[in-house]
Amino acid sequence: MKIGIIGIAVVLVVCMFAPAGFSQTERQAAQPRFFNSLYEPLPVVLRLSYENFKNIKLLNAAIINFGGGESEFDRLVEEYAEASSLYFRNEFVESANKFSENEKNILNAAKTIAEKYKEATIKLQKDVIKMKVMASMKMALDGRGMEVHPAAERSLRDGGSSLIRANDNLVRVRPITALYFYRRAKHSFFNVYTILEGQFNGKAEEALRGGRKNENEYYAREAKKHALPGEYQKDITDNKNRIYAKGNMEKDN
Repeated sequence: MKIGIIGIAVVLVVCMFAPAGFSQTERQAAQPRFFNSLYEPLPVVLRLSYENFKNIKLLNAAIINFGGGESEFDRLVEEYAEASSLYFRNEFVESANKFSENEKNILNAAKTIAEKYKEATIKLQKDVIKMKVMASMKMALDGRGMEVHPAAERSLRDGGSSLIRANDNLVRVRPITALYFYRRAKHSFFNVYTILEGQFNGKAEEALRGGRKNENEYYAREAKKHALPGEYQKDITDNKNRIYAKGNMEKDN
């Protein structure tokens, strides 16, 4: 009788603790995995906690300027925070799932913005080529012995090369890298405007010093025609990885 009671007591104690021990393991193993099933959850968490944080920070200005604005940025941060909270509760599979979802949403946001960058950069390239050709033709016909500065041609080529690399990265589903090269392309194309405007302003100042009023006025007008259009002010601010605000204000991201 005593043995029976002791045996039952042992069984009850085992039953009290065994389910708790197995339930955590079984629950973790039974969780659906939205990341590669060949990977362990903890390394996924550690990798994405670093990469997602870096990419969210990197995309801040781009999302505010050309994406879904502050609400989209805040959603990405909240997802990241939720994934982190799961990690600190030792819910590693759930945390890895949430970090993977966060990674996907970050890349989708970057892809949407990259498509907008692509459209804007192609338009900018066309505008710059047209402007540069017209400037070259005008210089050749006005008989003043002036030619487009070689630096303008170099910037045009550099911008074209960066645009090709940006498009290639976008096709390869590397939108964040694509954003970097679209910005580089824009910078080079903006530089063409700066070079030509400076070239005409230099000629205007030279004519002014020489007392040639008509030439001074002519070159001053041409300088204004080749100034960077105001429509690109937002792109210029974004290229500095800063947030554009009305009134031509910039905010650090």
